[in-house]
Amino acid sequence: MRTSNNAVLLALSLLGAGSLVSGPAQADNILIQNQLSKWKLGTTVANPLPVEVKKGDVIEFKVTGDHGVVTLNKPGNQAPSPELKLVLVCGENPDSKKDHVLREIECGNSSQFNMHPLTGSLKLEVTDKFQSDVHFWCIVHKSGMWGTFKLKT
Repeated sequence: MRTSNNAVLLALSLLGAGSLVSGPAQADNILIQNQLSKWKLGTTVANPLPVEVKKGDVIEFKVTGDHGVVTLNKPGNQAPSPELKLVLVCGENPDSKKDHVLREIECGNSSQFNMHPLTGSLKLEVTDKFQSDVHFWCIVHKSGMWGTFKLKT
């Protein structure tokens, strides 16, 4: 049986076009540490600390010293309050926080979110519901140590 040249060319074209279509962006692991009483991302030490994220990313807070992490209802320089509904902590029923934009993962024995002091690390996964800026701060140093998660465009 002979295969026509046109059929072969069509098959190769379809295979080639399929390989050009990009899939979803690969998730990143974003490590936030501290340098004394300032947040640190890579070599950037800033207050406030800007942190670009995309859906699926895992943000890990790994600190030394007396620190804890909580999300806020407005930027850290505008007299914010904790906004706990933004994070689904380990062990919580997803239906209890239908609008959560971050989900705690890999908690071990207990949640590390909004805990003082933070022991070990806190890992937060960016969910598909993340749309707008989410502010956070150290529950010890407050406005002296805050930042914002911003959706990458």
